[in-house]
Amino acid sequence: MPNETSTPNERIRKHYERTRLSKKKMMLTAIAGAVMIAALILVLLATFAFRIENVSIEGDCVYAADALSNAGGFSVGDPLCFVNGKKVARGIVQGLAYVESVTVKKKLPNTLVLQIRSAYDSFAVNMGSAGYVIFSAGGKIVSGGRLSLPEGCAEVVGLDSVNTQQGQQICAENSEKFELFRVFITGCAKEGLVDFTKIDIGDPYNITAIYKNRIKLIFGGIAKISLKAAGAAEIIERDYSLDDAQYAEINISDPDRAYGKNVSPPVTQDGAADPFAAAVPASGEQTQQGDADGGSYISADG
Repeated sequence: MPNETSTPNERIRKHYERTRLSKKKMMLTAIAGAVMIAALILVLLATFAFRIENVSIEGDCVYAADALSNAGGFSVGDPLCFVNGKKVARGIVQGLAYVESVTVKKKLPNTLVLQIRSAYDSFAVNMGSAGYVIFSAGGKIVSGGRLSLPEGCAEVVGLDSVNTQQGQQICAENSEKFELFRVFITGCAKEGLVDFTKIDIGDPYNITAIYKNRIKLIFGGIAKISLKAAGAAEIIERDYSLDDAQYAEINISDPDRAYGKNVSPPVTQDGAADPFAAAVPASGEQTQQGDADGGSYISADG
């Protein structure tokens, strides 16, 4: 029952406010409905229209598409938009030994792109009677129980907390020794010094390596590793690149005064040369040469 004290103008104003609120409510309801319909259409499109029909593999992958899809947990025909890229990448890396990393991209309307970076037999740890554990440059274990080193694979001495399970990292993420190893190989690779037979990081202040099974390199500590690697590469190229039967020892622990000398290869019990054993100096005269940076390299003549 209308309030008898209200005036006609007040009643008109209240009626207008009720009408305005009702229209606003109807408009909001209509907008919400339109959004829900649009969302439903998008879901239907994502589910039924955008399905995986093609798997594009980019990179130097050694595995077929079927192996990648099995490891990644997806199949042709799955809704492309609902593929969890991180889950697919994790499954492939953990399930396939020779995959270092994966980047997953979706290309509408129906292509799943897998950008693969392969893992290779690059380094090894000798586990004694359990054989060699082989791992990639990124630290991923690609195989274990090898009785001998694969060709081109360098043995690493001195890593700590070594894992043996295929697909896992060779060392824990917080391993100081693996970080030291990573910095070492990165610095050497930057200068093109990569053909190692053995690397010993057991003493972080006396890192040594064997290059091409005939040249022992003494790096000292990890500081200035790129500069040291550049000095070693220069001496090898200048003095020891022509004769593959020539053994030498190069000390680049002080990159400003690096030197090399000829050595006679020690012989092990089985008759094989062991450059990591105590080197026996061969006859030869050491001469000193200035380098472009003002330091000096001492190399053996002969």
